[in-house]
Amino acid sequence: MNRKSMIKRLASLNLAVFVILSLAVIAAVGTIYEARFDADVASQIVYRSVWMYLILGLLATILTAVMIDRWPWKVRHIGFVLAHIGILVLLTGGLITQNFGIDGSMYFEIGTNSRWVTINDKEISVYSTFDGNRFTDLFHRDVNFLKEPAKDKMISIPVMDGSIEIVDSLNYAQFSERTIASKDPLDGGALRFQLFNNRVNELQWLTQSRSGKTAVSEFGPLRLMFGNTQTIDPGINILSLEAKNDKVLKYAVYKKEVTKPVKVGLIQEGDELDLPWMGLKFKVLRFLSKAHREWEVKEVARPSAMTTSAIMVKYKDQKQWVQLNDIVRFFTPAGAYVVKYGQKRVDIGEEMLLKKFSVGRYQGTRRAMAYESVVSVPGLGERLISMNEPLKFNGYTFYQSSFQENPQTGEPIASILSVNKDPGRAIKYLGCIIIILGIIHLFWFRQKQKKGPEPG
Repeated sequence: MNRKSMIKRLASLNLAVFVILSLAVIAAVGTIYEARFDADVASQIVYRSVWMYLILGLLATILTAVMIDRWPWKVRHIGFVLAHIGILVLLTGGLITQNFGIDGSMYFEIGTNSRWVTINDKEISVYSTFDGNRFTDLFHRDVNFLKEPAKDKMISIPVMDGSIEIVDSLNYAQFSERTIASKDPLDGGALRFQLFNNRVNELQWLTQSRSGKTAVSEFGPLRLMFGNTQTIDPGINILSLEAKNDKVLKYAVYKKEVTKPVKVGLIQEGDELDLPWMGLKFKVLRFLSKAHREWEVKEVARPSAMTTSAIMVKYKDQKQWVQLNDIVRFFTPAGAYVVKYGQKRVDIGEEMLLKKFSVGRYQGTRRAMAYESVVSVPGLGERLISMNEPLKFNGYTFYQSSFQENPQTGEPIASILSVNKDPGRAIKYLGCIIIILGIIHLFWFRQKQKKGPEPG
């Protein structure tokens, strides 16, 4: 087959129809995946699949072959050629965006700095520590368990006294936590309690991460502390509890601005304690002097608000599930290993400060009507980011996306921004302009042909 014959075949209408139908089928499959799962799954399984790239490559080949087939070009071909070049430029811009663009989110607590954008890509990190304060990086790796499940391709991470292994992964897991008694001397205690009055009824576990550590829980104006309570902040109301023995707890009640406890004593399972705030009562439901938290995990077929990705980590004879954006610790006689499974973070290059966040609500309700952030940006000063007014900085575009409230008071405590970086945007705009110019020329030339040559 000679060169001209090959170009004729590539430029055929039948091949073009095949490509258009193939793109329609892929788009339909992608829509089904997105409806059944989510946009990330549709992107990885369909839109970034080998088949999608092959069809787009074939489309680019057809467009190029059609232009070559018309060579040498004449004036009447200008619009036609521009339209085809524009589509090729548009495809190039889309490819650059897909492979090098960033879509993520940035979380700010009011009055704090941030320079990190969290994206959907996932990674595993392992650290070692000997004192719980200083950490040494041992391992980092990007992972995609949707395409490469850990059970099919186990990850082994060498450490000083053996290896840490990722032996299983779940794309959609439902977790339920339980606290059980332990015989490990390194484990801390656990306390299940009820805090209640005529309007409040809270039941929770307070579990020490390790023996000697302090577990803390906040309830509006009250802080509960369980464990080592030698350091007390006099600026808040505190109920502190510490184990006296395997069955009895010592308690101390501190009022705001008072450095000495206003009430002390002993308490055990089943006992109630009257607190000097809002008629609150504290009841010990269960006390374990040594305990650890254990996750019960159930795999489900589709994602929901209750599901998360998870991995099973093995160290020696210990196995633990770790859900996305969480850590697990394996203690050794010399220290500990910390394994983190989380979403990747991208550094935007500069720190931004959230100075103020405000929420407008519908009259008579707590429903948010509009919200906005005032951020301090290096080199730009203070800038407002609202739902209709994004910020452009360092090649990123920041959109006001959401916010987080204090569950007790309902007041906003953090702002959440949606962050986008699109390196192919200028190329896509250029492609659109070229296509428009081609269409304009096609209409202009057709009108000119209808009028015929000017009388001379």
